[in-house]
Amino acid sequence: YDRVEVLRGAAGMMKGAGGTAGAVNFVRKRGEYTPHTQLSLSAGTWDNYRGQIDTGGPLNEDGTLRGRAVVTQQTRQYFYDIGDRKDQIYYGALDYDLSPDTTVGVGIAYEDVDATPCWGGLPRYADGSDLKLKRSTCLNTAWNQQRSQRTTFFGDMKHTFNDDWALKVAGVYSKNTQDMEYAFPSGSVPVGSTQSSTPMIGSIYDYNQTDYGFDAYVDGKFDAFCQQHELIVGANASHSRKDDFYAVALLPDRQDVLNPNHHLAQPDESYYLAIASRGGPVDMRVKQYGAY
Repeated sequence: YDRVEVLRGAAGMMKGAGGTAGAVNFVRKRGEYTPHTQLSLSAGTWDNYRGQIDTGGPLNEDGTLRGRAVVTQQTRQYFYDIGDRKDQIYYGALDYDLSPDTTVGVGIAYEDVDATPCWGGLPRYADGSDLKLKRSTCLNTAWNQQRSQRTTFFGDMKHTFNDDWALKVAGVYSKNTQDMEYAFPSGSVPVGSTQSSTPMIGSIYDYNQTDYGFDAYVDGKFDAFCQQHELIVGANASHSRKDDFYAVALLPDRQDVLNPNHHLAQPDESYYLAIASRGGPVDMRVKQYGAY
């Protein structure tokens, strides 16, 4: 993204169902009239390495066709045991001037996260006192996994009528899939114990979400009653569908949180389906239409 704009106040007034805190507008990077290429590299503790190349500019002689491409890769580990993460981002955008007053743009973004997370926090003694575990302690299993993939297509058109008035139409499609499986201990440790047999809770998640969005508006300014006024009139619509499945179950193996074993047996999906304490399919659709 080029920048993030924050709109404070009642988000529901401008973007559909929302809260009173506000809304954020992610402004995507677009091709510019002058060529540029930027390479950035960084390295940090716990094998945190990141590289990005950002290049763009005019693609024809008169500059009516412009492009932008961004590739980012990052791999990292953490100060706690077993945790790691790899991020990949690929982005491309094209803008074309149909006339001096009309510009159309299209683009695509792909994001991929492949991680071994550490969730669930750390337990305490039954009286609430600290177990004084090492700072690096993670009580999850080594087969924890999170895989998330998102593909986004977008397009827009802007037409300038004159110095005061303009029309903009924009649409976006996004597909997000996420698969997760993890296990963490749940329960306190008896006071004074040098070992524990703490229950392990396991979870599997299969998330699929598809979003469509459309927005069109005219904005401009005019003079009336010896004052200059600004006016915006528009309409928008969105459709979101979630087709999810999740299951949570108590695992057969227990964890000694004072001497953790990261290689407890990994159950297969049938185990969760047979004894899940909660879970099941989730099919949710949300349609919104608005005018402002």
